[in-house]
Amino acid sequence: STQASQWEEKANEQTDPHTYKMYKTYANDLNNQASNLAKEGLTPISRKSMFSMRDRYAKEILPINEAWEKRKTEAARQ
Repeated sequence: STQASQWEEKANEQTDPHTYKMYKTYANDLNNQASNLAKEGLTPISRKSMFSMRDRYAKEILPINEAWEKRKTEAARQ
């Protein structure tokens, strides 16, 4: 959650709407999962959902971060 929330400041809906939508969808789903976990506690369903969120983070958020870091490095190099 902490690592994903850093994209709240970096993601810009105007300049990169696709990336922003990916981040926002993930952040909303993560908040829903946290809310359900707080209400119901750890259940087999919530555990499966949390593992799914972890996999989504690796597939959706990490590539955004890697691309952002690469863009930042290229800008500094230029």
